[in-house]
Order: sequence, then structure tokens, then C-alpha cells
Amino acid sequence: ADSDDDEVRRHAQAALAALTRSADARLAARAQRMLTAGGRGVLALIWQGGGCVEFTDGRSEQIAGVHLQRCPGAASLLRRLRRLEALERLNLASCELNDECLSTVAELRGLKYLCLQSNPLTDVALEPVAQLEDLEALYLSTTKITDEGVSRLSGLSKLRVLWLNYTHVSDASIPVLVK
Repeated sequence: ADSDDDEVRRHAQAALAALTRSADARLAARAQRMLTAGGRGVLALIWQGGGCVEFTDGRSEQIAGVHLQRCPGAASLLRRLRRLEALERLNLASCELNDECLSTVAELRGLKYLCLQSNPLTDVALEPVAQLEDLEALYLSTTKITDEGVSRLSGLSKLRVLWLNYTHVSDASIPVLVK
């Protein structure tokens, strides 16, 4: 796996090196800074998996969002994402994740937005999610989540958006969530 990581890093470095020659001075400067940044291994792996990233602002190399929708290798990337200190948004829709894959999500303390829709997740997957105290939006549509799982989310006081369509959640969960 380390040799694969090294190869991905080399490809990412080549891509960034090409961007440093861009006519867009801001893009070229960002690529140059990222080329020398310590987190380029994670970035390369995200790109290799077909994902994309959002940066905190136009001047920074800090990654605020990672979108791995439909990336089959997303499960192996999750443990590496904890290095991204500014990570606030994570999209893992349709990644074929199981409950076990999400055990490391609890380490992503700064997450505000988490999309897990269209994965075969059950109530067990919500145990680590329930530890994300800053979570404001959670998308669980088209999962196997039930009323029991949703009750685990009652401690998320900042949660304002919760999508549960095409789940096994009933109206009985509404009083638990409205508190």
C-alpha cells in the first residue's frame, strides 16, 4: 500500500507542477504552495479515488471539504482524513460504506456537514456520528437507519438539517429530534 501511495503522490506532484505553469497566477501560486505542503499525500489519494476537495478560502491550502461521492475506495481514505484539521464538509454518498467503515468518523471533530446517503448503513453507523458535536447537517437518505438509530442523534444540539427519506424511520422519531 505504501508503494501505491508513493506512486499516487508522484502523479499528484506532476499534476500540481503542471498547474504551477498556469496562466492564472492565483491557481499557479496555490499549486506551488500545495506542492510543498505536507498534506499532499492525502490530497493525492483523494484525487486518485476520483474525489475532489474544497479549500477554506482562495488563499489557503487547508482542505475544508472532501467529496468522495461514488468513490469505491472511500472507506480506506477515511482514516487518513483525520489529518485534515480544517475539514468541515464530507460527502460519502454512494460509496458502498458499511457500519464498520464509519468507526473513524468520530475523529473528524470539526465536521459540520456529513452526507452518508445511499450506503447500506444501519443504526450501528450512527454511534460514531453521534459524537460529532458540531454537526449541523446530516444526510442519511436511502440507508437502513431506523427509529432506534435516529434516537442516538438526540445529543447533537447544532443539528439543523437531517434528511431521512427512503429509510426505516417513522414519525415516532420526531419528538426525540425536536428537543
